[in-house]
Amino acid sequence: MKRVLCDGLALLFCMVSLQAYAEEAELTSRRDHSLNANRDLPITCKQGDLERVPGRTLGQVFGDAWPVQPEPPSPQAHEAARVLAVQSNPALTRGLPPQPGLVVAAVLVDSTGKALDVVPVCATDEGYDVVTKRLLMRARYRPATVNAQPITSVAMVVSRYRNAMFQGNGER
Repeated sequence: MKRVLCDGLALLFCMVSLQAYAEEAELTSRRDHSLNANRDLPITCKQGDLERVPGRTLGQVFGDAWPVQPEPPSPQAHEAARVLAVQSNPALTRGLPPQPGLVVAAVLVDSTGKALDVVPVCATDEGYDVVTKRLLMRARYRPATVNAQPITSVAMVVSRYRNAMFQGNGER
């Protein structure tokens, strides 16, 4: 009986883990926005995060500034835009809340790697959106490519703050 109960609990734990993984795989921060199919999906934040543009898609957020791009002929024929370098300035983070925070921002990057617009889409706490926009507008990006041609696309950047200091960015 104990063996059946243990096996049942293990199976339940695995199913819960798979459900959590499936939900996280749908997060906007994990999508490749060099694909046109992802521009019209609803923005999805992690459960418990503050949604900055609820019920909207990135296509709606950026509108005509983000034109539809050519479709890649194969999965290997495209790369998502990504941040290369962020120059943090302690003066920009002065006055931020002392608690840790995280902001997921969508950055519209043109074909030369310049940020055209930054829109925070998810956050763990209040107080970090403005500094995130300032930092990411000054950052350097690698533009998305389709068929080795640079295109205008969205880079998803996760900015972390600890003790009111910008700690960099990474995947979420």
